[in-house]
Amino acid sequence: MISDAHEEVGGEVTLIIEYQVDPHNADAFVQAMQPVREIRFRDGSTSWSIVLSLEDPNLHLEEFTVARGWSTSVNTSA
Repeated sequence: MISDAHEEVGGEVTLIIEYQVDPHNADAFVQAMQPVREIRFRDGSTSWSIVLSLEDPNLHLEEFTVARGWSTSVNTSA
């Protein structure tokens, strides 16, 4: 699920994607996200992280920052 939470800073947009993951599969999920990290940077991200929510042990948040033009082109092509 793509969260409505985003922040525009200096022509960049930070996007947050929420993933529901069984805690027993958390380590495998984080490992599986490493190729996604590489893709995000290849596609122009300037930062990337994946974190576990402190409020929900099933919720992982992928956060990455892209140039504003990139997010605009994604939104208009959908």
